[in-house]
Amino acid sequence: DGQPYRVLLSVPVPYGVMNQQLQQQLFHQEMKLPTTFGPTMMVERVTASDVSGRTLFAVETSGNVNGALYYWGTPRLEPDGNLIIIPDLQMADETKIALDGIKIGYWQLVNNELKPRLEHASAIDLSQRIANMKTALSGQHKAGGLVMDLLLARQEAGQILFTKDVVIADIVLEGS
Repeated sequence: DGQPYRVLLSVPVPYGVMNQQLQQQLFHQEMKLPTTFGPTMMVERVTASDVSGRTLFAVETSGNVNGALYYWGTPRLEPDGNLIIIPDLQMADETKIALDGIKIGYWQLVNNELKPRLEHASAIDLSQRIANMKTALSGQHKAGGLVMDLLLARQEAGQILFTKDVVIADIVLEGS
């Protein structure tokens, strides 16, 4: 009666889903750059892919900055496991060098506009999927002559696993 248990939920997030979210939030977003030689840049396409457990973002732009800009980051789970974030998102060195070829320090102007938008758009909210799974697990379950009442008390982030096509968030649920 009231025995504790732990359940490990694995929540897959295909890169295709992440790319769709990035595109919905960033497509045709215009960014004002504080320069005299071309004040705007527009996002045309954003894609994310796995490279050895890190995520590579390719941001194709038009306007004053016309081409692909690259960012690197490592997805992490917030402590409660409801959100995948990329806290270490950084512009790739090759992109910084290319932008500084236009004007020294130009990469910082572009980065100041683009990085916060990319950080926000790349955050994946898992709360609804986890809530659906918790609802399915909670309550009374019968198997043969056995009846179990599962009560979920708490959840926490597990680890994140990577494959070529999917980020997998492991969430630990505890209850009695």
